[in-house]
Amino acid sequence: MQLQEIYELMDRFEKSGLGEMEVHFGEDSLRLKKEEAKVQTTVLTEQPKTMTKEVKEPEAAAEESHGQVVAAPTVGTFYRSAKPGEEPFVKEGEHVEKGQVIGLMEAMKMISEIEAPYSGVIKKILVEDGNFVSAGQEIMWMD
Repeated sequence: MQLQEIYELMDRFEKSGLGEMEVHFGEDSLRLKKEEAKVQTTVLTEQPKTMTKEVKEPEAAAEESHGQVVAAPTVGTFYRSAKPGEEPFVKEGEHVEKGQVIGLMEAMKMISEIEAPYSGVIKKILVEDGNFVSAGQEIMWMD
């Protein structure tokens, strides 16, 4: 079992309603168990002080500085092209249409296409071809 497959299982297990899981791969096995959540109660005896500094919303700040974010839809390996040595689906500075394939994700030997969520220009590609990414990780910025 490869490390990226273990991370995928851990991610799915964490999001599931299961409390315990055991998986066997030949002579190897992996056992995951969730601890019961401990609830801590805090009682405030005085009013918290008010902050006067204005804070921007994270999404607004991201859009302002980097454009629109394209995030990895799942845990897995990110690929910029269909096969090694082929031209990448997109390059920085290239205009893409909504729904156009801009990359691939491989997770547990399953390949899925990453489509542009909207039309625009690829401003920056943040992940190298063949790198492992987490679900929700920023992979590209678009304008």
